[in-house]
Amino acid sequence: NQNKVTIENESNNRKFFNLVQQVTKNEEKKGLRVFGMTDYFFENDLVDEIVDYDCRIPRKYNKPILSICVYSDKYIKQLSENQIRKLMLTHKKVGFN
Repeated sequence: NQNKVTIENESNNRKFFNLVQQVTKNEEKKGLRVFGMTDYFFENDLVDEIVDYDCRIPRKYNKPILSICVYSDKYIKQLSENQIRKLMLTHKKVGFN
Protein backbone atom coordinates (compact mmCIF):
# COMPACT_ATOMS: atom_id res chain seq x y z
CA ASN A 1 0.00 0.00 0.00
CA GLN A 2 1.79 3.13 -1.17
CA ASN A 3 -0.40 5.31 1.07
CA LYS A 4 0.93 3.47 4.11
CA VAL A 5 2.03 5.90 6.78
CA THR A 6 5.30 5.21 8.56
CA ILE A 7 4.43 5.65 12.18
CA GLU A 8 7.49 4.34 13.98
CA ASN A 9 10.20 6.67 12.81
CA GLU A 10 12.62 7.69 15.53
CA SER A 11 14.21 10.37 13.37
CA ASN A 12 10.84 12.07 12.84
CA ASN A 13 10.08 11.86 16.56
CA ARG A 14 13.38 13.55 17.36
CA LYS A 15 12.71 16.24 14.74
CA PHE A 16 9.26 16.82 16.19
CA PHE A 17 10.52 17.20 19.76
CA ASN A 18 13.35 19.47 18.61
CA LEU A 19 10.80 21.61 16.78
CA VAL A 20 8.63 21.79 19.91
CA GLN A 21 11.63 22.90 21.95
CA GLN A 22 12.61 25.49 19.34
CA VAL A 23 9.08 26.91 18.96
CA THR A 24 8.43 27.11 22.70
CA LYS A 25 11.79 28.82 23.24
CA ASN A 26 11.63 31.24 20.26
CA GLU A 27 7.98 32.15 20.77
CA GLU A 28 8.33 32.31 24.56
CA LYS A 29 5.51 29.81 24.95
CA LYS A 30 5.09 27.36 27.79
CA GLY A 31 4.28 24.40 25.57
CA LEU A 32 2.45 23.06 22.58
CA ARG A 33 -1.00 21.54 22.00
CA VAL A 34 -1.29 18.97 19.25
CA PHE A 35 -4.69 17.98 17.84
CA GLY A 36 -4.51 14.70 15.94
CA MET A 37 -7.34 14.28 13.46
CA THR A 38 -7.76 10.65 12.46
CA ASP A 39 -9.99 11.17 9.41
CA TYR A 40 -7.15 10.49 6.94
CA PHE A 41 -6.66 6.99 8.32
CA PHE A 42 -10.33 6.09 8.03
CA GLU A 43 -10.60 7.54 4.53
CA ASN A 44 -7.55 5.53 3.38
CA ASP A 45 -8.47 2.18 4.96
CA LEU A 46 -5.80 2.46 7.69
CA VAL A 47 -8.10 1.97 10.66
CA ASP A 48 -6.09 -0.82 12.33
CA GLU A 49 -2.90 1.23 11.89
CA ILE A 50 -4.28 4.33 13.61
CA VAL A 51 -5.81 2.37 16.48
CA ASP A 52 -2.57 0.43 17.05
CA TYR A 53 -0.48 3.61 16.82
CA ASP A 54 -2.79 5.62 19.03
CA CYS A 55 -2.60 2.93 21.71
CA ARG A 56 1.23 2.88 21.58
CA ILE A 57 2.14 6.57 21.73
CA PRO A 58 3.18 7.86 25.15
CA ARG A 59 0.53 9.61 27.22
CA LYS A 60 3.13 11.72 29.00
CA TYR A 61 6.10 13.47 27.48
CA ASN A 62 9.23 14.95 28.99
CA LYS A 63 8.39 18.02 26.94
CA PRO A 64 5.62 20.60 27.44
CA ILE A 65 3.19 18.91 25.03
CA LEU A 66 -0.51 18.23 25.33
CA SER A 67 -1.79 15.88 22.65
CA ILE A 68 -5.46 15.45 21.87
CA CYS A 69 -6.65 12.63 19.62
CA VAL A 70 -9.82 13.40 17.68
CA TYR A 71 -12.11 10.77 16.21
CA SER A 72 -15.09 12.01 14.21
CA ASP A 73 -18.43 10.55 15.20
CA LYS A 74 -19.00 9.09 11.72
CA TYR A 75 -15.68 7.22 11.90
CA ILE A 76 -15.76 6.05 15.50
CA LYS A 77 -18.92 4.13 14.57
CA GLN A 78 -16.74 2.00 12.24
CA LEU A 79 -14.58 0.74 15.10
CA SER A 80 -15.17 -2.62 16.68
CA GLU A 81 -16.08 -2.86 20.35
CA ASN A 82 -12.57 -4.22 21.04
CA GLN A 83 -10.90 -1.27 19.25
CA ILE A 84 -12.98 1.23 21.23
CA ARG A 85 -12.13 -0.58 24.47
CA LYS A 86 -8.40 -0.49 23.60
CA LEU A 87 -8.53 3.24 22.90
CA MET A 88 -10.44 3.99 26.09
CA LEU A 89 -8.04 1.95 28.24
CA THR A 90 -4.92 3.60 26.80
CA HIS A 91 -6.08 7.22 27.04
CA LYS A 92 -6.03 9.21 30.25
CA LYS A 93 -9.29 11.02 29.46
CA VAL A 94 -12.02 10.22 26.98
CA GLY A 95 -14.75 12.65 26.00
CA PHE A 96 -17.86 12.29 23.91
CA ASN A 97 -20.32 14.81 22.58
